[in-house]
Amino acid sequence: MDDLRVLFWLLKGIARLLFVLFRTVFRLIRWIFRRVRPAPVAALAAPPTMVRTPNAPPPVKRTVVDALTAKVQALATLARATDQRCATNSLCAPLQPTLRDFLLPKLQETQADLRRVHTPAGVDRIASSLVYLNALTQLLVRMTEQRSDPN
Repeated sequence: MDDLRVLFWLLKGIARLLFVLFRTVFRLIRWIFRRVRPAPVAALAAPPTMVRTPNAPPPVKRTVVDALTAKVQALATLARATDQRCATNSLCAPLQPTLRDFLLPKLQETQADLRRVHTPAGVDRIASSLVYLNALTQLLVRMTEQRSDPN
């Protein structure tokens, strides 16, 4: 029994010794990597032939803005006509808050944004918003038509 106990004590001591040895080696490697850092790279200067201009955004193409404005006006006309149709039909009453409280004000806000837009990124943001508003308008028109259909 004593021989078995000595064997376990010896194995346990060797395991502890290996643990301390590996822990020390890994700490040393980590210390070395933390101390050795890459040299900072010097920033490249601009070539002398390059003319520096202020960071002005590229101009907005007015034809794109005019086309978007026409589309917003057409959607607003369609939304107003749909709102008038909903006012006469009691089955369309649940659609009126969406039309009056969200869609029509959002279309007016989009028209105002189109008058103020100065960057192509702003035009892209408005165009993506317009895709959503177009889909919503078409959905509301289709729902109004379905609710107005007697069949």
